[in-house]
Amino acid sequence: TRHGPAHASWLPGAGTVEGWVGVVVAAGLVWALRTDLGDPDRRRTIGMLWDVGTFWPRSVHPLAPPCYAERAVPELVDRIRILTGTVDPDPRDPAWCQVLDHRHNADDLDALTAPPVTALLLTGYSQGAVITPAVVAQLPASTLAKVSLLTLASPARRLYGRAFPAYFGAAQLDHLRELLTGPAPAASPATGRPPTRRTRWKNLVRHSDYIGSWVDAPLPVDGPGDPSAVSDAVDQPCWDPVTVAHDLDQAPPPIHFHTGFWPDIRVTQLGRSLLE
Repeated sequence: TRHGPAHASWLPGAGTVEGWVGVVVAAGLVWALRTDLGDPDRRRTIGMLWDVGTFWPRSVHPLAPPCYAERAVPELVDRIRILTGTVDPDPRDPAWCQVLDHRHNADDLDALTAPPVTALLLTGYSQGAVITPAVVAQLPASTLAKVSLLTLASPARRLYGRAFPAYFGAAQLDHLRELLTGPAPAASPATGRPPTRRTRWKNLVRHSDYIGSWVDAPLPVDGPGDPSAVSDAVDQPCWDPVTVAHDLDQAPPPIHFHTGFWPDIRVTQLGRSLLE
């Protein structure tokens, strides 16, 4: 009590300084946004930082808008359950309420009651490669058995694993791999080899990618090897550029680094392999 007034005397000054700091930071952000509108690279950088920040709950960043993962992840979980036909009749289940709404509004009930898919491929690129593991972790066992995961340019280990090890550390990524690994098949008496457990998760990696990286085991540094091969490992190599060929164009092919994954033939190849 003796030192109470002395300690309390600096609180108004600290509050004033904090308020001015907030004003300066907000003004700096507005200025940065206005100056970066004409630069696609800077806009992309700001967008990536915004996506990373707003993925976490608002208590982590009180100045940001509400966390979009709190809506995106449950909606994706419900969507996957509906597509795979693994929704049980329950009036308290939002997914079942969606099914009832569609049936009520559909003109042709026969068209709505199409058979559910037997294999579903969930694909996430960059920040999506962080959202999709969060979705897989919340899928029921009956739904998870029909789902495969393909991640492209995933920052889960390189960035998120270092900044948030309690959520994306090595143990959590190993658990995700186990969730997507099927039971071992019966041993073949003809070969005598132990059965191999197949993992329904592939992660496409480029050595030139400065954001995404491997999630299970490092790739060899002497090159990706055969770019058309699909191994049993989670991490799969990808050439960048895809090919180097001598033609009339003297300019070297562009290096895509963290972009241009969707047109890459390896994405289609890995997706087909997972669905099979």
